[in-house]
Amino acid sequence: SSAASDVYKRQIIILLIRKVKMKYKIVDLDDTYNLKNFKCENTSINNYLYHDSYYKHILKLNRTKLVVDNNNILAFYTISTCELKTIDICNDIIEIPVYELEYLAVDLKYTKQKIGTNILKRVIADVEQYSQKFGGCYLILRALKDKVKWYRNRGFVHILDKGHNDPNTITLSWNLRDKELIDSYFDEEA
Repeated sequence: SSAASDVYKRQIIILLIRKVKMKYKIVDLDDTYNLKNFKCENTSINNYLYHDSYYKHILKLNRTKLVVDNNNILAFYTISTCELKTIDICNDIIEIPVYELEYLAVDLKYTKQKIGTNILKRVIADVEQYSQKFGGCYLILRALKDKVKWYRNRGFVHILDKGHNDPNTITLSWNLRDKELIDSYFDEEA
């Protein structure tokens, strides 16, 4: 029958999707991986990974994670802490503690497989936990102009960054504050 045939086709499609689906893990950057095998579309990001990432990682200036499948580096990301210079409600410049997603890149061989989106979800979840333990108001990133739409589609918004002066990037943020808790605080004060 036609219905049985459709069910059979769906089962085959599901099996094919499962077979293609990658199983990857996220590991700390170390010197056992050949970083030069990674290539994304941006030469300066590649150069960061090849030349600067390990040194900054071992100095604990930031944390770089590799997304790997066997010994293949599918992607990487780097997170650090910093202060964001912005303007408060009184128009004063203030510095607030934030987490910064310094780099997020996917190897050209593995793009269009939602790896970047999955990494971003993981980063947000991790940083929200860090924020609960150590403080921090936002996760920020300085997106290249051609990537701004991608981040906005995933919930990031523009934030005023008085300490940022690179004309090729735009500062975006993910709010780590508990809006409902803040609103209830002000409701109780009123």
